[in-house]
Amino acid sequence: MSKDKEIGWLYEELPGLVEKGIIPEETAVKLREHYGEPDRAHSRNLIFIISAILGSILIGLGIILLFAYNWDEYSRLTRTIITFIPLIAAEIIFGYAFFRKRDSVAWMESASGFLMLMVGAAIGLTGQIYNMGGTLSELLFTWLVLSLPLIYIANSVLTFSLYMILLIWWSFTTSDMAYRWIIADDYLTTNKLTFLVLILAAVPYLWRNIDRTRFTAKGNIIGWFFAVSALLSSVNFLNFNGGLSTLFYCTCMTTLLYASGKIFYNKGHALWQKPFQVGSLVLIYVIAIMCTFDWYWRDFAHYSWFFNFENIPHRSTHLTLYLLSFVFVGLTGRILYKQIKSNAPVNYFPFLLPVIIGTGIFISHIWADFLIAIILSNLFILSYSIYYIYSGIKLDKTSLVNAGMLFLSVLIAVRFISSDAGFLLKGIVFILIGCCFLAVNYVLMKKQKRNG
Repeated sequence: MSKDKEIGWLYEELPGLVEKGIIPEETAVKLREHYGEPDRAHSRNLIFIISAILGSILIGLGIILLFAYNWDEYSRLTRTIITFIPLIAAEIIFGYAFFRKRDSVAWMESASGFLMLMVGAAIGLTGQIYNMGGTLSELLFTWLVLSLPLIYIANSVLTFSLYMILLIWWSFTTSDMAYRWIIADDYLTTNKLTFLVLILAAVPYLWRNIDRTRFTAKGNIIGWFFAVSALLSSVNFLNFNGGLSTLFYCTCMTTLLYASGKIFYNKGHALWQKPFQVGSLVLIYVIAIMCTFDWYWRDFAHYSWFFNFENIPHRSTHLTLYLLSFVFVGLTGRILYKQIKSNAPVNYFPFLLPVIIGTGIFISHIWADFLIAIILSNLFILSYSIYYIYSGIKLDKTSLVNAGMLFLSVLIAVRFISSDAGFLLKGIVFILIGCCFLAVNYVLMKKQKRNG
């Protein structure tokens, strides 16, 4: 929290403190005289930065739309000149901002964002003018590669955010092609590895801009974009039958993201201040819920079993994913070891998911049946739910109790919906779950009032 926000919070608390008799009115007046009015310059500067960013984006999009007007009537040479004029102008503006206005966040953010948009426009228009062919996926990939140096040169939140948005877009276009051309196994695995390289290329930017000793708005914003990119891309990959290696790979990558949050975002207290932990926990729960269904395991196993690679195409790609998964497990284990060694409180459940999924894969291969894997997944969610409920009651935190109740409710709901039970029984169960929610919250509210 900044000094201005702290002063603002203090001024909001003063009337209540005076009313309750905790401090006299004279003390409140002296505190106001001592601290003065909070400086609003920071807020004005933030508004100006946001306006500059939005302005640069709108100008960039407007230029692209202007090109579209009567575009086909221009000659090839004219279209080529028109294509590169905005790109050159964007480079000049960025050069001016970099060498003359580098200390101005508004200048650097808007100039770098405008340049990044013009790079994408130039790539697309050049390909269209000279009929180079190619797909949307190839255009986005070229745009990503060319934009990567700009992220580090400009050190801009906007360019990093646009890079992550493009990465999500690219991952969905590659998966869509894999699905349509029925080459999901080899093609999709190659693109998972490419995605890994592209997202790892942005990690040094995170390391450079996240202050691990305190919470910062910039670090939080880039953390959320990084976490959402990893989350959506992983969910997208999990929609395709890439083999059990894909399932294990995404599980290990998600757990590593959670563990990384313990390094990068361990100083925040609110959920919105912990992007890595929140994003990874959502995906961990999604994976665990999906693994409680028999059809989910069978769909993934259709392409690849554990180490039985006989008569299976593209077995080298599956082996690569398994090896990468174990690298992720090693890095996660190292972070967990440091947490334990420093006597920090550890939630072990997110770290258990790769063990659960790996054990399920191994046993399924031996017994040629997914029953044990399904039971393990159900037990994982059940135990996790109970852990949150117990911790919430012990720590008197309603949010933890509600999270545990939600986890447990979803598990019960999906089990009953997928079962052959009648509507009457399902309705009674849902009513009971709702009553439990209300009862637990009522008891906690009464407890907090007694303690407060």
